[in-house]
Amino acid sequence: MTRDHYVHVVDDDEANRASISFLLGALGLKCLEYGSGNEFLGRAALRPPGCVLLDLVMPGMTGLDVQRELKRRGLCWPVLFMSGHRITSAVVEALRGGAIEFLLKPFNEDELLTALHRGFVELNRMERLDAEELPLRVGRA
Repeated sequence: MTRDHYVHVVDDDEANRASISFLLGALGLKCLEYGSGNEFLGRAALRPPGCVLLDLVMPGMTGLDVQRELKRRGLCWPVLFMSGHRITSAVVEALRGGAIEFLLKPFNEDELLTALHRGFVELNRMERLDAEELPLRVGRA
């Protein structure tokens, strides 16, 4: 992971967002914080690609709603769910929807960093595929 990696922290709990952002910032990652799924989705298209650390249970849009909307918009950023609730059906739905990881709160630093590493590996893979396909897309236009 490098300083060019962004983590989009989406959680309605302000203290949790701040704690995660502080930790990751100290490790050289750039964090962008959002207090709701709607706030994140309203800004996502204007933000740099990155991993999305997404709370499952939030007022309004749930994390699963946000995950589905990201896919609908074609934003294929790696999603890592976090929750204080172990809801088996939600975990299954999140993973079937393509989530990289499902972290149970409170999680430790190593769990978070391991999950983010997997997310950034996936993000780099997707960016390489996009770059390789770019001439084909331009050639078809």
